[in-house]
Amino acid sequence: MATPIRIERLQARIKERASEVILQEMADPRLGFITLTKVKLARDLTVATIFYSVLGNDRDKNLCRAALEHARGFIQREVARSLHTRITPQIHFEYDASVEGALRVSSILDDLRKERIARGAEEVEEDDGEGGGEGDGEDGEEE
Repeated sequence: MATPIRIERLQARIKERASEVILQEMADPRLGFITLTKVKLARDLTVATIFYSVLGNDRDKNLCRAALEHARGFIQREVARSLHTRITPQIHFEYDASVEGALRVSSILDDLRKERIARGAEEVEEDDGEGGGEGDGEDGEEE
């Protein structure tokens, strides 16, 4: 069993080398805008799950997944050459939906911020309209 520090170091190396291979050594147009987000390496170093995200629609995600699966052996071989370990981890790819979720939350927060600004502007306009009236302040206080 590998130590946690060694596993972290190997995960970082796998992510770095897999990124290099995908971005620089592969010419598959199906890949599109892909980002490798993290790597989870088993404690016995036999399996490495590489998480990725894709910018685009469902079609782009499916094309990217197919391209990664098609090139899995090539990527695994290149990663193995850079690791210098006795055991070569078997690579699996898994879509990372957390980036998509973060974008969705960010969009919701932006919408809320815009709504709050719009409400603030409306309230300021209402305050300006009510404050200048004759005797309006007294009627509002009686309620």
